[in-house]
Amino acid sequence: MKDSGLVRIKLVICHIKNNGIFDELENIQSSVTIHKDIVQDLITTLKESPNSWKLFYPLLFSILDAILVSQRHEGKLNVDDFSNHGRVEKMKKRSKSDKKIEVDIFQYVYYKTLEQADILFKNKPFKLPSEQVEFGRNSIQHGRYDPSNYTYKQFAQLVVFISTLCIYNK
Repeated sequence: MKDSGLVRIKLVICHIKNNGIFDELENIQSSVTIHKDIVQDLITTLKESPNSWKLFYPLLFSILDAILVSQRHEGKLNVDDFSNHGRVEKMKKRSKSDKKIEVDIFQYVYYKTLEQADILFKNKPFKLPSEQVEFGRNSIQHGRYDPSNYTYKQFAQLVVFISTLCIYNK
């Protein structure tokens, strides 16, 4: 396993053990524009019913889409746009072409975060048996990913990923 994979796993385990997931959700809440009430409802529900995390995958992908659109349009959401693989790929290329990526850790982390977003937004085949459909935005939003495959670790990773992306909101 690559070093970055080990670091990610250690970060997620730390967040799970220390209830840091709520810190990450509060960071998301403070960074988004139109989803503040929904994120607060998510936090409240998780505190009252800790096993309810499985219900929030579609919501997290909706928030992720809104954040990416907002970042592409300088904080605006009232645009005729949505996130998909091609648009995330363009964001990633624009970020990589920025010469600061070689010397600025902030830009480098943004690029790596967009790389992960690109993976989550890539189209993956639906014609497989449900237990073989890969985790991603489309498989979750279109109901093709088998919910019995959800894990809390995966949920925490998605929350930390979105929280990291929020750092780059304008």
